Amino acid sequence: MYYLKNTNFWMFGLFFYFFIMGAYFPFFPIWLHDINHISKSG
Repeated sequence: MYYLKNTNFWMFGLFFYFFIMGAYFPFFPIWLHDINHISKSG
């Protein structure tokens, strides 16, 4: 497996993971609250 030995793959993977978490995590409580509100009203 070439990509397991490729350091750039891991750097890109970590960057992508932290970018997604940093961009998505602040909205997660709002999304969770909206889902709970919709499920209760429905």
